Amino acid sequence: MQFMSERRNALLKGFDENRDFMKTKVERGIAQNRMGTVKLLFTDREGKPLANADVSMEQKTHDFNFGCSIFLLDELEDAEKNRLYRDKFRQVFNYAVAPFYWRDLEPEQGKPRYAKDSYKVYRRPAPDLVLEYCEKYEIRVKGHCLVYHSFMPIWMPEDIAAQKNLTQRHLKEVADRYSGKIHDWDVENENLCADHYPAFRLYEEPDYLEWCFTQADRFFLSGNRLFINEAAFVWKEGRGNFQGVRSPYYMQIERLLKKGMRVNVIGLQFHQFVHREDELKAGVSLPFDPIKLYGVMDCYGRFGLPLQVSEITIPSYTDAKGDEEVQAELCEKLYRTWFSHPAMDAIVYWNLADGYTYENALTGANENYFAGGLLHKDLSDKIAYQVLDRLINREWHTKAELHTDENGYASLEGFYGNYEANLTRGTGQGTLAFHLKKGNTGILTLKCK
Repeated sequence: MQFMSERRNALLKGFDENRDFMKTKVERGIAQNRMGTVKLLFTDREGKPLANADVSMEQKTHDFNFGCSIFLLDELEDAEKNRLYRDKFRQVFNYAVAPFYWRDLEPEQGKPRYAKDSYKVYRRPAPDLVLEYCEKYEIRVKGHCLVYHSFMPIWMPEDIAAQKNLTQRHLKEVADRYSGKIHDWDVENENLCADHYPAFRLYEEPDYLEWCFTQADRFFLSGNRLFINEAAFVWKEGRGNFQGVRSPYYMQIERLLKKGMRVNVIGLQFHQFVHREDELKAGVSLPFDPIKLYGVMDCYGRFGLPLQVSEITIPSYTDAKGDEEVQAELCEKLYRTWFSHPAMDAIVYWNLADGYTYENALTGANENYFAGGLLHKDLSDKIAYQVLDRLINREWHTKAELHTDENGYASLEGFYGNYEANLTRGTGQGTLAFHLKKGNTGILTLKCK
């Protein structure tokens, strides 16, 4: 118990010491940036105001993207677990990261795994299967990732000209099939992480990143959002972790934009892969402080582009109650901070369940060690999952009982998203749908048919 207390105090020190910041800046930011007020005019089909009517209002969807990778869709060992995974995912998340790793999407040259009945590759459900599920439940999708120097096909030749031709063919093929259905795309992933498939020599070219964005811009629809996504040099402080405008990542984005590249969204990964024996030693150097988090978001917000916390791992290490409580409290405070910032577009957790995560026999990387999922291996809830469910589906969710005045007007303050209004007046009833979105101030007329 003493260790759990020490762990909690060490990791949450930044939030504890900045309670006032959380109460003012963060809470005010959520109200200002994620909510709006609209005046509603209810009329009958002839346009006559419906006075003195009761209206039950409920938010049906969020505009904000609450996401998770969907790499285990129908990948588990039995039908019941697969059903639970599907249900647990849609209960909390409205945004799914679909795997498009080229190595696993096209293990054999010329035979891509697009169709939903394609043969299985672990943690790589076929794109058509993901789209079928997401379209059914109105879940938005991001394709991850178009080019990734660490996950190139093993059949890739070493000649750079051939690599360019093959990459262009791959991008065009994916764009032709999916750019009308999937609007968000990670173009190149973790470009500043040095490990790469040695035969992929194109990565070593000075203009490699610019070339990737040029090709993506060429093939993908103008309405698609092209992302840059990075794990290194983003949140942590300390020697070798340059911050702010001197961050290699910041300067890389700046260079792309100055060269006229279409970069629409900036991804800021947040994997806390710290071994347990090093966690307390790391202490305050870990990025668990609302002021420091705001500093990073403000810095990258200078570009005037949406930001995403694009990949998140918060370890619990074990299923002990104390460990899970620390993970859950960190998740809650981090989500509140990120959700409050005006530039933030999405918060994306990475692994939904423990025990099924990425392992690399060559490097020894094993994400299972960290137990950073939101569900146990049997798909039962961890405390962190329950916390996110509460935040997204209750605290950041609007239900209201309204009453129209003598002119048919009623006002609603709520979170941005799609709403359903059920109106009762005398013996008459009607159901109306509308979208409360940022910028739609003024009067919104809802006509009962």
